[in-house]
Amino acid sequence: MTSWQRLVRALGDRAALLGLRPPATETQLVAAETMMALRLPPDYRAWLAMADGQELDALSILPRGGWFASIDRVVSEWVFHRNFDVPELDTTDDALVRNNVYDRKRVTIGGWEDLGGDSVMLDLLPGPRGTPGQLLTLYTECDFAVIGTSLADYFQRVAVLLERGELTPERLATNSWHELVEIT
Repeated sequence: MTSWQRLVRALGDRAALLGLRPPATETQLVAAETMMALRLPPDYRAWLAMADGQELDALSILPRGGWFASIDRVVSEWVFHRNFDVPELDTTDDALVRNNVYDRKRVTIGGWEDLGGDSVMLDLLPGPRGTPGQLLTLYTECDFAVIGTSLADYFQRVAVLLERGELTPERLATNSWHELVEIT
């Protein structure tokens, strides 16, 4: 069973509220990777091939609310963020995340409708102690928390929390459970 399947099972009847969009095509995924000049992590590619994001106002499974974006929206946001790239800032040797808010190897994949604050990003250029492909949540203008070593790890962590009763489908809707999944 995949971590996504485990998460869906843990949600029970509420899984019907996820508002999954139809799958992205391989052509869309290749076009996105070509445009961004990077390779998306296999677990994220696999998820997009099953669901090209979520509909707005669906059940959020992101720790600060919002929804997974379609691959077209991900690319659009990635292009927009290139206006804000800066040279790499100093990062401490024990950091999971580099100090740059915007980088061509940091890809926003979800959040609120405008994908502004409280967004979720794939981090393909982590800090020295981080993992390429780790999942981040932006919780202030420039502060990140790692919420999974990968998308699959994040889904697994949320599923376990639901199975243990530490997170409930009702609490998912509160958008205030980020501390349950943050990795320090």
